[in-house]
Amino acid sequence: MATRDPELPPVTQPAYQFVWGLVMVAALVFACAQIVAPFIAATIWAVVLAVSVWPLFVRLSRALGGRPGLAAFVTSLIFMLILMLPLIFGAISAAHYGPTVIHWFDDIREHGIPPPPDWVERQPLVGPQLRDFWTGFSDQGTDVIAQNQASIKSVVQILLAQANSMGVSILEFGLAIVISGLLLANADMAIALVRAFVEKTGGARAAALLPGSARTIRAVAFGVVGTSLAEGVTSAIGFAIAGVPAAVALGFATFLLCILQIGPFPMLIAVTIWVYLQGSMGWAIFLAVWSLLFVVSIDNFGRPFFISRGAGVPLVLIFAGVLGGLLAWGFIGIFVGATTLAVAYRLLLVWLGRSEIESKQGQGALPPGPPPKTASLESVR
Repeated sequence: MATRDPELPPVTQPAYQFVWGLVMVAALVFACAQIVAPFIAATIWAVVLAVSVWPLFVRLSRALGGRPGLAAFVTSLIFMLILMLPLIFGAISAAHYGPTVIHWFDDIREHGIPPPPDWVERQPLVGPQLRDFWTGFSDQGTDVIAQNQASIKSVVQILLAQANSMGVSILEFGLAIVISGLLLANADMAIALVRAFVEKTGGARAAALLPGSARTIRAVAFGVVGTSLAEGVTSAIGFAIAGVPAAVALGFATFLLCILQIGPFPMLIAVTIWVYLQGSMGWAIFLAVWSLLFVVSIDNFGRPFFISRGAGVPLVLIFAGVLGGLLAWGFIGIFVGATTLAVAYRLLLVWLGRSEIESKQGQGALPPGPPPKTASLESVR
């Protein structure tokens, strides 16, 4: 068998074969992207859910005798009860009161805004002014609606389109819960795959950012979404006790206001004033006390506690990522935006140098110590 002369130049691959290989790889990547595109949003949600409950899942798996499959099934059921039921009830409540709102709007368009009732003038301090404003708007309300009918119609169409997409979003979220259960049941393989991919593309230093990213996701999940959900539920309970109609829908609206970083105050103040104007002074006082003791305390103490404890980055950076991500990518951007800014923040610290970082330790904003050269599976979890 003839041997090749080592002094000869190595045999190179023809250029057309290299180009053809690149084309085939690109076509394969494009085809795979087209196939998984319908599941990308649900998969991102699934990753967020799985990472958020990972510590609880580990404890549950140990309590069930080290059976991760059963623990993943139980976790998925808990997700269904805690996350899906409020969304379903909110959608049902919105669909129930939708025809009433449409009938009310049609009645105003045909007959105008009714004159103020007698109890408006009897209100202290602002009663006469409120009556005059209501009367003037009632006299001109029909003309104002007629002049802006096209704009109002477009707004109504947008709201109807959003309502129609709510069912699809609920189904997508249900799929995300199923995928999160599969990820948790096969967590070891999923973590090893993610760690190997990150080390292959970014090296050991990039893999060292994985634990911080997971902590940021958990901090946003509990500090933003968790507290917002708690505020919405407690608000709905208070509204229901006070006999406010559409308590579930109003609680869901409170949840959305908290997600948007507006807070529960606009809804709580509006509902309390409405109850007072109905002549129920006692229930208005009850709502005010309920809001201060339960809803506002969650917003003022629970949210900063969870975020500052878990993320390891400045609180203002998390809030900026939450709000900016929401505006840029929708609801999923709450997690993507905060995690992206947290990773960029840690990369900035690495770029500034470890001496700069170590000089800032003890102030609570910077992560202690240099990043490890490698990240174990347990640290990624």
